[in-house]
Amino acid sequence: MKVCSPNTRICAMCFHWNGYAGGANVKPRKGMRNVYEYQPEEKQICYKNHFEKKAWNSCNEWQRKY
Repeated sequence: MKVCSPNTRICAMCFHWNGYAGGANVKPRKGMRNVYEYQPEEKQICYKNHFEKKAWNSCNEWQRKY
């Protein structure tokens, strides 16, 4: 598991990555504010460009989710 802030411009933190459901392994880190844990190799569909992307990928269509 890796950690990041909700402002990090990666797919795991993006509104378009698997829509409202988001990633199966993206969750707030216990005891810390504005820190999220995610599995970097998790793959989900991006609803903006319709490709399967890993959590650590990014693009210019990023929109904040959390």
